[in-house]
Order: sequence, then structure tokens, then C-alpha cells
Amino acid sequence: MVELAREKARNMGVDANILLADARSFRLPKPFDVVTCLFGTLGYLHEDDEVESFFRNTFNNLRDGGLFIFDFPSFEFFKTHGVKPSVLEGEKDDLKSIRVSLPKFNLETRFLTLLFKCIIYKDRELIDLFEETHELRTFDSLEIQSFLEESSFHVVEFLEAGESVYVTVVARKLEASPD
Repeated sequence: MVELAREKARNMGVDANILLADARSFRLPKPFDVVTCLFGTLGYLHEDDEVESFFRNTFNNLRDGGLFIFDFPSFEFFKTHGVKPSVLEGEKDDLKSIRVSLPKFNLETRFLTLLFKCIIYKDRELIDLFEETHELRTFDSLEIQSFLEESSFHVVEFLEAGESVYVTVVARKLEASPD
């Protein structure tokens, strides 16, 4: 994926520095104005210490006043609405795909298991058939608020978008006060 992103940037004439690093521990040569982490990525951090390391590291890679924008899989959403299987079909050029999603939510552990069964075909000929399983931790807003506060972030806003499985958060690294 990283090489594909680099290739796309080159093809578009964009001078991009694309890195592959562990979000819990990477260090950049200079701080950034904004860090984003979207599409439920936070759910892949299963343990509290992983989330804490990620938030602290993000804080350390932001300039004073910088924004941290991320989303998380909402425990409240899955507790209220549960999960149901779904089918997604796609087509690009001559290739067609079908992805069947078979989710399970464990109310006690608060983990969402997503089993994807995927079929890629062309002209009714099977090109590929594979399965993927993803284990995602869900969070509630109070947990996230606590993690952010422990990492010295100021919460700007929690954005809940109706029936979305994700809650988006905007947090700010406050400017250091002069001594």
C-alpha cells in the first residue's frame, strides 16, 4: 500500500514524503499542524497501553496549537443497534468484486469481529477468493476523553453523525505556557 501511494503521488506530480511507521512510537523530524487517524484505525489498538502510547506519541509529533482529528468505533452504536451481515459489490475496468461482511459483536468484551469473504471475478471467471478477519476494539466517549486528558490534549469536540458506527473527535495540543 505504501508503494502504491508513492506511485500515485509521483504520477500526480506531488512531492510527498510517505512513511510507514508504528503510530505508537514513530518520531518525525519536525512537528505537524494536524494529525488525522480515520476509518476506525484506533480500533486495532486492543490494549489500553497501546492507545495511551499512540495518543502520547501523536501529542509529541504535533506543534503547539496543533489538531488531532480521529474517529473510533462506537461501543454505544453497536450496543444499541447490534450488527447485521451485508454485501458490497464493486466494479473497476473489467473486474468485479463481491464482499460479504459477517460481523459479530461481543457486548462483554466490547470487541467487533468482522469476517469478510471476498470474490474477484472477470467475465464469470474466478480471479481470486479470500477471507479476512478483523478484530476491532470499540470505545465509548468517556474512555476516549480520559485517554486524551491523560495525554494532555484538550477536547475541542466529539462529532456523532447520526447512525454512523464511528464517532469523530477533534482535539488540540494546547500551547505551552511560558515559564
